Amino acid sequence: MPPSRLMPSALSSLSSIDVSNVFVYVGDAVRWDYTPEVVSNRGLTCKTIAASIHSPTSFASLVTGHHPPKHGVDEFTNQIPTDVDRVFDLRGFQTRFVNSVRDQTSGTDPLFSVLDIDPPSIDDAFEGVEEPFFVVERGPGGHAPYGDFDGSAWEYFESRGNQSARRFQAEYTTSVGRDASQFTSRLEELADRDVLEDTLVVYTSDHGELLGERGLLGHNGPMHPALVEVPTVFIHPDLPSCRPSKGVFRHVDLFPTVLGALDNQAPPVDGRCIQRDGLASNGPSFYRSSLPTGSIPGCTGSLSYEGVWDSNGGHVFARTPTPERLVAIVGTALKSPKRAYYRANAPKAIRTYLERQRTYGTPSTSVTEAKTHLESIRRNGSGGQSISLSETQREQLEDLGYLS
Repeated sequence: MPPSRLMPSALSSLSSIDVSNVFVYVGDAVRWDYTPEVVSNRGLTCKTIAASIHSPTSFASLVTGHHPPKHGVDEFTNQIPTDVDRVFDLRGFQTRFVNSVRDQTSGTDPLFSVLDIDPPSIDDAFEGVEEPFFVVERGPGGHAPYGDFDGSAWEYFESRGNQSARRFQAEYTTSVGRDASQFTSRLEELADRDVLEDTLVVYTSDHGELLGERGLLGHNGPMHPALVEVPTVFIHPDLPSCRPSKGVFRHVDLFPTVLGALDNQAPPVDGRCIQRDGLASNGPSFYRSSLPTGSIPGCTGSLSYEGVWDSNGGHVFARTPTPERLVAIVGTALKSPKRAYYRANAPKAIRTYLERQRTYGTPSTSVTEAKTHLESIRRNGSGGQSISLSETQREQLEDLGYLS
């Protein structure tokens, strides 16, 4: 099921800009429908299909241009294989990955292990960086804790209990707005350094966030449009402020697209250079996370979902047997810091986890076509490699709500 060749004139403008640097800002957990106007009004804004609803998987696709089955990163205990090219391997560029997620220092971010790169000696995105550069920053985005809460994500959800979805949404909006201010301050830094006109700036997110939809919170569970649909905004003085009317951008398209803007040829990847090939008609998304059922005979030991999405919706398929999905929701209701909300919304949450398949919106792709597309991607997968996390990294993940 090859992507259609959609070439709005706005996309071709990416071919005409003259840049020697790239700055990619990945605001964690920013939903498409919460895209801040202060960002979207600055450039070419594309609805984006996240490679996954989990940070390590999505980041691996962003920096390699490959679908998850190819790079093999499912969790924070996986690492991009050494034979897979990354944006950090670009010759002739000073590359840097920094973390500014709230209450998490750059040196302990487990994503450094996932991406197989060393933490920088400084946390500043641009301090001491020389042109040409390729800088990636993981920003706080809308990740919990939301709003002005002073504590960890775990503490936040425990303190909020079964508050209304409306309050979660309001506090999430505050977080996204604060993150947008941090991002615009980066643009000001580039302008102060007199390199803004020489730099292609990209604002995007690794995945979205559930704020009460279908009785769920956060981003580790069944796929949903609020998790898969995120923004990507290309910003440069010579780019228009607009949105293409058709097609979707995908995480795997970032690598070849920004290399195309730099007049560099990308290695063979799953993504496409959109200024040359146009936006894809649809994009796949994969999620897999371990469950404490791996030692039970007949169990897969993981919670796994896949989907194919376009600008109008998508199809979701549960690849985990029903009993294990029930284990996942029961475990969340018993141990997770979100347990009070899940118990208060148990009927909706349980129905969501029980579904083997669901269609959202009116996607142009049929269920059969979506299944065939996903199978072809899995068939070409090669798998990743496992790594061990330090105790500090595990504590960071627990504070952010990834471990329960």
